[in-house]
Amino acid sequence: MTDRLRDIARTLKKTYGQRSSGSADAIQTRIRRLPTGALDLDYATGGGVPVGRATTFFGEFSGGKSSSACRILGLGQGLCRRCLRPAKDVGAVPPSKAVLEEDPQARWSGVGICTCVKEGLVTMEVPGKDSSESAKAYKERLETWREAIELNSYQEFITVWADPEDAFDNAWAEKLGADPKRIFFIRPTTGEEGVDMITALMGSGQVDLTVVDSLAHFIPRKEYEESAENWQQGLQARIVNKGIRKWFSAVLQAKREGFESTQIWINQTRSKIGVMFGDPTVKPAGKGQDFAASVEIKFLKGKEEKIEEQYGSKKEVTVIPIKEQIRFKVTKNKTAATKGVEGSYIQLMRDTDVAKAGSVEEDEYVFKLAMHHLVQKTKTGYTLGDREWTSQKAILVDLREDPAFFKNVRDTLLTIMLKAVG
Repeated sequence: MTDRLRDIARTLKKTYGQRSSGSADAIQTRIRRLPTGALDLDYATGGGVPVGRATTFFGEFSGGKSSSACRILGLGQGLCRRCLRPAKDVGAVPPSKAVLEEDPQARWSGVGICTCVKEGLVTMEVPGKDSSESAKAYKERLETWREAIELNSYQEFITVWADPEDAFDNAWAEKLGADPKRIFFIRPTTGEEGVDMITALMGSGQVDLTVVDSLAHFIPRKEYEESAENWQQGLQARIVNKGIRKWFSAVLQAKREGFESTQIWINQTRSKIGVMFGDPTVKPAGKGQDFAASVEIKFLKGKEEKIEEQYGSKKEVTVIPIKEQIRFKVTKNKTAATKGVEGSYIQLMRDTDVAKAGSVEEDEYVFKLAMHHLVQKTKTGYTLGDREWTSQKAILVDLREDPAFFKNVRDTLLTIMLKAVG
């Protein structure tokens, strides 16, 4: 850096604090990611939802947008906030009796075990000395703090669900892997309320993931208060676009303080009137979301596998879906070279002998990919690393019954898939 540029950097830092930097540390070289729970969706996003960025899930109704976002949120609840690795013995503890008396719906806190500080994955800022504290007392407190943080450095991954539709279902969310007791819910009446509430939460530096379901239901206050016969053209788009700008400013402010806040925006599609040629679909709430989002994924309706169950007479037959195909296409990705990628995954709607409702069925998919990319055929059977099998069926059984082995194979396949696109 030249002396002149160094002088400018000092001036900017003195005027604006840490908003400017002339060091290489200011350049983010690696994007951390949140797992999606589906191999194809992990691949499509470039390894998972990018941390500290905004991702949009949009498309037709019943396409899997909210379910996918809720699954990501549930997986996030199982992570340590400091290192974004799965924590051990994750659970929930209720708030104090006084807090529950004030708010019976108060959010529960997460507990768990993680050794990321002990392993050297995360460095912690040493607590400062109190003005009224003696040197000996400070030294003892510091030693106790170091012992505790090395024993367990877990910090809760905090999630927010903005629900202007009031459509969140606790029972289905639990099947998708989320813990509703640990989610901070906001249900704004108007779009202005929603924008301000989300801005305050993101700017606090205490929220790791915010899901907005959905932008289409951010109703302007004027539209809510006035008669339905009055027309407010473009008002919703102006409110949402302003909100997005405020949210990004709040996220940047939190990032300067060492916190990264991730956003998932859910939106639907509408059809323009009178469009004769081209795609007639449009997303409500303006185009600002398209420019601001780092990743945009369009969800499409997929096939359903159903069964018929008879109750009483032959006419009393109920059709019940047991599996649902969730299809998607990446329309924008500023974080990986996967724009244009199309994929799908199977979500179970009912419990089976192998997995529970709400889970992703991908054991056979992973098995097929492993057979093609990883498993070696020998004279007596098949091998992968130090494992040996005499049949392909035995490999599939191991994938289903050994979660650690399945995760290792799945992660390896994802790495191979991402390398293929650079």
